[in-house]
Amino acid sequence: MTLRPLAAAVALTSSLTLSACSSDGRNPVVAESTPTAPASIGEATPSADTTVDSWAEESPEGAMAFAQLWLDTFTDAARSGDTTALRSISSRGCATCADFADAIDHRYSHGGSIEMDDWVLTRVTWSQTPEQNFAVNGTMRVPEQRFVDARGIVETAAALRAKYTFQMRWQRGSWQVTAVTTEGAS
Repeated sequence: MTLRPLAAAVALTSSLTLSACSSDGRNPVVAESTPTAPASIGEATPSADTTVDSWAEESPEGAMAFAQLWLDTFTDAARSGDTTALRSISSRGCATCADFADAIDHRYSHGGSIEMDDWVLTRVTWSQTPEQNFAVNGTMRVPEQRFVDARGIVETAAALRAKYTFQMRWQRGSWQVTAVTTEGAS
């Protein structure tokens, strides 16, 4: 199996997910654009300070903070090869989430590694479906990624920017990402 860079895999799987999700006939209720600086979303990252709970509330702000927490968890998984936490905050039905985790597992189980900087979500907004599920939308800055195989050969994926949507739901007192979709990359 030829391994593709995560960015390319994400673009492909997210495009497929987006086309599958767009035909469901649901009309989301879109909230006014909520300008949120990356620093304020970044406060959702678990740490010893008092901002830990911002992603743990059932609110638009909580959903937006959770999207950044998911990205931080994804980045940690890509750097370490341990996808346990990423899988735990992703719905079992999230095909794109599973594709991300599977690609990381495959790379590391074959003696490789992934080197990358943080993925950054900016221009964050949210919308809500009639079923009370949330969509967090934003522009993603995906940094250059370096994929090292067991022999030390490095494959590089160029940096890109794309619009991403995180579909999520509040379930049993916490958020879970149910789909990650993207459109356009530059």
